[in-house]
Amino acid sequence: RLSRQGKAWIDLVGGFVFLLPFCLFGLWTCFPSVMNSIDSRELSPDPGGLPRYPIKAVILVCFSLLLAQGLSEIIKRLEIIRTPEGERE
Repeated sequence: RLSRQGKAWIDLVGGFVFLLPFCLFGLWTCFPSVMNSIDSRELSPDPGGLPRYPIKAVILVCFSLLLAQGLSEIIKRLEIIRTPEGERE
């Protein structure tokens, strides 16, 4: 029942309150573990084990991409809020 701008406000608040802090917290908590794994060239404990550090590095890439997507969605919602209802395509 909300207008398009009302929905955009809800998405904007959700992005700032939940999505961005979650991504930043994930990056902040995973970074030391990933750096430790890369520094030690961590391997699987199995005989002839595969390296674990590339997979752990993907965690940082994923949080970074999620953060970038969240910022993109916030910018879209700001544009919806900023543009008056009659001027939209």
